Amino acid sequence: MSSNGSHGGADVNRHIAVIGGGIIGASTAFHLLQAGVRQVTLIDAGKPGSATTGAGAGFVSHWSAGMIPLGEEGFHVQQYGLDFYRRLHEVGVEIGYRPNGTLIMALTEEGREQFVRPVLESPYAPAEMQDLDAAQIGRKMQGLVDPAKVHSAAYNPHGIQLDTSLAMGVLTSQIRERGGVVRDGTRVTAVHDDGDGVRIETDKGEIKADAAVVRARAVLAERETANRRQQGLVQREVASAQTGICRCCGCWPRASSPTTVACLRICRPSSAANCAFGCAKRSAP
Repeated sequence: MSSNGSHGGADVNRHIAVIGGGIIGASTAFHLLQAGVRQVTLIDAGKPGSATTGAGAGFVSHWSAGMIPLGEEGFHVQQYGLDFYRRLHEVGVEIGYRPNGTLIMALTEEGREQFVRPVLESPYAPAEMQDLDAAQIGRKMQGLVDPAKVHSAAYNPHGIQLDTSLAMGVLTSQIRERGGVVRDGTRVTAVHDDGDGVRIETDKGEIKADAAVVRARAVLAERETANRRQQGLVQREVASAQTGICRCCGCWPRASSPTTVACLRICRPSSAANCAFGCAKRSAP
């Protein structure tokens, strides 16, 4: 890429392989093609979007605002994502778009100080971010949350939710329409750097490319799992798989919920419960 942001001929004529067909991998392939790269191959072991992405609730928001430490660069990426999906919706593309906003709730004063206040006071919080008390939360959630069981919340009206399977369908269709190749059902077994390019070994033969972007969750998760084991952290399910009711606060963040919910509280020192379509408690064993 040249200094003015345009691609030179040497760049656009390269073959870029993207390993991992989740929402990030598919988005990477789509934007490479949009930027002018002529040969892009998306590789996934199964059906694109069928693993982690398919299990996701499709929340998109300003996570840099006190929730995930991604800073200004992350904030700009998040804003781009919000704008990208809004534009798809506005031109009539069906992605299950729901502009509900996102609600970060605390059950106690301690929880507010640890989880809600950082969101409200973040330099990346949009000006429209709202500080809600328990009664306002009850009204916002239209009876799905008992105000007597919550303390306060930060509400971002810009947050959205989308159907990840529909969004993936749009992205993979656009990749193919722009001349990209989608190799589903192709498991990558090794990637070799040959100096002037890469060789990607798969269970269906070898793929040669000038460069590769690795977005396969299995590869990335291996390192994360090792880190979690070193830290002695475990994840325990504390929600009812049958009902989806959060046992922490009794809310039911079902698909018809008027607002995306993520309720946070202190379960024990240095641990938290995160409720969003179920509840997972992370704590020391």
